[in-house]
Amino acid sequence: MLGGLNSFYLLEDTPSTYGLPEAPHLPSRNLPATGGLGLVAAVLAGIAGVLAMRRRRIDSVEAAEEAR
Repeated sequence: MLGGLNSFYLLEDTPSTYGLPEAPHLPSRNLPATGGLGLVAAVLAGIAGVLAMRRRRIDSVEAAEEAR
């Protein structure tokens, strides 16, 4: 899925000497969590858009009724 994004380090000492984690994890393990958060954000943005358009339509109907 994330082909080509890996790094290979040839260390001559322990990883902590170079500021690297002792037991690193794959970044691809975070994909489901971040994908879920993106989906939630998209749904919330869609709901906000629908509510804004609905409010705008209600305001225009009220303005037209007041103009009569």
